[in-house]
Amino acid sequence: MAGEAGRTRSVHSLRWLLAALCATAAAVAQAQTPILDLDTGGHRAKIRGLATDAAGTTLLTVSDDKTARVWDLETGQTARVLRGYVGPGSDGQIAAGVLSPDGRYAAVAGYFGPHLATDPPFGDVRVFDTRSGRIADVLRGHPWVVDALAYAPERDELAAAGQGGVVHRWRAPFSGAAEALEPLDSGTRRILGLGYAAGGTRLAAASLDWGLRLWDAETGTALDLADPDGLATMPLVGLAVSADGAHLALAGRDGGVEVRRAVDGARLATLPPRPFRPDALAFTGDGATLAVGCADRCGGVFDVETWDWAAARLTGRYAGHDGAVSAALPLPGGALATAGGHRPEVHLWRPGDAAARRLTGIGAPVTAVGLSPDAGTVAWGTGDPCPAQGVCPMTLGSLTRALDLPLKDRGFGRPRPVEAPDRFVRAALSAGPVALGVEDDPGDGFTAAILTAAVPDGRLRVVRGGTDGYYHAAATLVPGRGEVLSGGGNGVLLAYDLAGRVRGEYVGHRGDVLALAVAGAGPEDWPAPPTPAAPPILGGPDGPSAAPPILGGPAPPAGAPPPILGGPPPAAAADQVPPVTGGRLLSGAADQTMILWDLDTRQVIVRMFFAGADWIVWTPEGYFHASPNGDRLVGWQINRGRDAAARWITARQLRQHLHSPEIVRRAILTGDSAAAARDLRGRDDELGALLTRDPPAFEIRLAEELDLPDGVAAVEIVGPDLEELESWGTAVLVNDRRVPPRRLPDPEGRGRAFYQVPLEPGANAITVSGEDGFGYITERAAVALSTRAPPPAKGRLFVAVVGVNDYPNLPMACAGRSCDLAYPVIDAVEFLATMAEVAAPLYSGMETLVLLPPDTLEARPDWARRLSGVVPADAAIPPEAAAIEDELAAFLARPGPDDTTILFVAGHGINLGEDYFFIPSDGAQRDSRWRKRSLVDWAVVQEEIGFAVGRRILFVDTCHAAGAFNARLEKDAADARVIVLSATAPNSVAQERRDLGHGLFTYAVLEGLRGRADSGDGVRLLGLADHVDRQVRALSDERQAPFFHISQSPNILLARP
Repeated sequence: MAGEAGRTRSVHSLRWLLAALCATAAAVAQAQTPILDLDTGGHRAKIRGLATDAAGTTLLTVSDDKTARVWDLETGQTARVLRGYVGPGSDGQIAAGVLSPDGRYAAVAGYFGPHLATDPPFGDVRVFDTRSGRIADVLRGHPWVVDALAYAPERDELAAAGQGGVVHRWRAPFSGAAEALEPLDSGTRRILGLGYAAGGTRLAAASLDWGLRLWDAETGTALDLADPDGLATMPLVGLAVSADGAHLALAGRDGGVEVRRAVDGARLATLPPRPFRPDALAFTGDGATLAVGCADRCGGVFDVETWDWAAARLTGRYAGHDGAVSAALPLPGGALATAGGHRPEVHLWRPGDAAARRLTGIGAPVTAVGLSPDAGTVAWGTGDPCPAQGVCPMTLGSLTRALDLPLKDRGFGRPRPVEAPDRFVRAALSAGPVALGVEDDPGDGFTAAILTAAVPDGRLRVVRGGTDGYYHAAATLVPGRGEVLSGGGNGVLLAYDLAGRVRGEYVGHRGDVLALAVAGAGPEDWPAPPTPAAPPILGGPDGPSAAPPILGGPAPPAGAPPPILGGPPPAAAADQVPPVTGGRLLSGAADQTMILWDLDTRQVIVRMFFAGADWIVWTPEGYFHASPNGDRLVGWQINRGRDAAARWITARQLRQHLHSPEIVRRAILTGDSAAAARDLRGRDDELGALLTRDPPAFEIRLAEELDLPDGVAAVEIVGPDLEELESWGTAVLVNDRRVPPRRLPDPEGRGRAFYQVPLEPGANAITVSGEDGFGYITERAAVALSTRAPPPAKGRLFVAVVGVNDYPNLPMACAGRSCDLAYPVIDAVEFLATMAEVAAPLYSGMETLVLLPPDTLEARPDWARRLSGVVPADAAIPPEAAAIEDELAAFLARPGPDDTTILFVAGHGINLGEDYFFIPSDGAQRDSRWRKRSLVDWAVVQEEIGFAVGRRILFVDTCHAAGAFNARLEKDAADARVIVLSATAPNSVAQERRDLGHGLFTYAVLEGLRGRADSGDGVRLLGLADHVDRQVRALSDERQAPFFHISQSPNILLARP
């Protein structure tokens, strides 16, 4: 969120002062409680500082989100996230950082102590090894919060300062044996900027209360300024040193900017007063241009100005930021790095050039939320509703995206654009006689610090301060309950009665709460003001359509809709879930998440994060439902003491245990996530046990120094010993192919683990995953470019088909009628025959596995003749449970790395609890309950196709029932890099039509393979997917939507008709 007066000044500066001024301590024990957090690839709160190594190839960024990021400026990607101990509130926020000249070490400091405590230390400096992420040293001595760090390579000296105004210094800070030097007392209360200058002979400090201080760095002697007029008492908020060390730039809180000579402080130039607070200053590399960025009072204009400072002449503006600019830094070649914006970003740009590279994550603050009246759909937006203001609770942002949540008769939808935003319930800013408003608090300077309303018994007036959120960033009335909800800074979200007394707190967000919406809260009239049941809680933690067009086969009778065949398997009794009860609250925050709350219990039901194609919904117990890559975004930080780096474990590493869309579904339906976990897993504390273990720890690198033939790469796995490495299940994927790595000898005989990996022409995404016996998974990735790789070998084509029409053991199991289907067998036959005709010639040979009921083929000689064109009809194996599992396992073990395997499955599928099952021909029930041993556990099929070597493609036409779609299929296939084309997306049903003689999905696939999807050089993967999507939607009149997952796969040629 664009932070100005309220948000920026209050949360990020004044709350730190409270650490020294508050009267009571809030001590926090160093518990090993896992801390749930996001890693979106960038910072999620204000970026406080920037630093580079001597070569200008590595950038360090530090943030209020309590992380430091090391960026590779060549790739623009985060190379390492540095995580230290963090606690509630401000504990762990990082305000300053520097890199060693070689980039090997990073020193960071900030607020490293219990939130709102009065007793030091807060100012330890943590020195991280940027390669390993471990803390190499802790430099002690600075007692209070640190706001600034500076490093002098000429002296190999580090300085730290902040609250208290005393500068602490260390010699050889990155050596592991740092020597503390005599502190320098500035005589001020707070220093916001530090810099070594004049070849390391001067140390300058910019103070908030007593202007500039200058020392002889060798002797520690304080120097009188050559031109002190007006500077001694100027509140300084910014300091920059030119690259040659000759000049200092100073920024005053009132908008004054000066340039002074570093050696003696003589004034050289004064810029015209700026109408904003110019915290962000940086000289360009040649020292001739000064960049000045707005941090506050920006008036909605966030340009970074560039000045010829010697002439006091404005030479240009960089207008790329959409919010306040908090830091600036020179880069080699005249470039600049500036940090800020509504979504915290680093922009790399050159004066006079509007183009910029951006270092950022994929998320954004959630500034607007809405709920459908039944709380079955959530909507959100991320645009800044008031860029010229700090906070604006009375202005609602725009809703742009929506997600259908599971209801009793439907499953999860997919994120989609909002079609009718006015149908969503938004924050109620007025209801009946009550209208909310906000006022600023002139005394403390907090924007929207006072929430007001005329209420039946008088006037509501809620004044916020440092212990309860600083200001009101979002608010809503809850008329049926006589409550007002208000979100504020630092994640505070409180419920008040109409007398302004706190009734309860919603604890979960870690950033400013920016948007609220309530649904299902009861009547809209106002009850009498209630008496609070508990003392106030203060503070906060962290009509029907015509028949669709017929594209083949005989037309149905005029006016008659095409017959839809096939019946739904019933849900098992264990899958019945109580209906939704009680009200729901949806909140959005600057931490880029939304939370769905139970309005009555004030407990978190699920958290949500959305960014483009990536999203994840997760419960407090750790169970999640996510897009294919969404589980990379969420993890748990595990503190290991204040002097050690924290562990970071992602949801992806625990996906075998925690990926459970069904638990998430039940949590949303019932409002009780813990009970949902207990119902399906028998416990609600599984996460704690999982996080006590360490996942496989290793890194990979491309061993480019090895002499290898064209078309292969060498990967070294670094970290574990050989015995540990060989104990894991290790897999290597190159793009969408699973390949068997070949062990290479260590050319130096040191036992290092080198593996040879085959490459394809162009970019090759190499992923190495290690899985221990506990199911912990660690993945590491690298990209190898190959311009001389030979064309891939033709390889063989492996095609397995499974189709079930008849279910003799289920005569009444589908809503009181037979579960028999009409076309899965002919679907499978035609698919196999078509692949033999149009795909097999592209390969060196074709091998098949046919799992089809012989009795059905005997009853349909025309189908049997069609099959016999590929394999003898008597080669068909009955598609019974045991046969399907055993035959598929043996068949999928045969392909090699150059081969392509295609599995086609058609029939009934069903969800039982968390698991998905394919119903074979011998599927059965006992007393209306499914006999699981008679079903095919899809997890087994998924595991086998995931282990298959080479390229894997899955065609699935199984969801012939509402609710039969299983959300785990998509995720599991994506994790194994299996290409999936499925008949249905969530909340649609796979349909059959007599006039087509096939299921709609298979009909569209066959038509596409036979030429309808031919792009000129044959039928390619993306072209087939596009054709199938359009044709299935047209044939079903949008009642059936297919689903595809194509990850890191080239647009391969599938067929040549």
